Amino acid sequence: MSDTPTGSWTGHAGELAGWQAGTWLFVTARDGMRLLDRSTGQWILHNGAWQRATPPNSTSGGTVVDVEARNTLDNLISALRIAGIFPAT
Repeated sequence: MSDTPTGSWTGHAGELAGWQAGTWLFVTARDGMRLLDRSTGQWILHNGAWQRATPPNSTSGGTVVDVEARNTLDNLISALRIAGIFPAT
């Protein structure tokens, strides 16, 4: 997506574009729309603006009990990446 589109997309900043029957169709994004960013495998949600989930920092430090909590959080982050909620890297 571009804030300053050019060419056939001029005047359609923030809109979704699709090619159909030899012409571009433009649609305004609405809250609740989700798109897949194929370059990252991540879902993007529209809620007033396009938003991407960002993963929390990996845990570090602590005591022996904290090791279990860190492993659990790392597994959760991994699962969210696999689900496409967080980017792969």
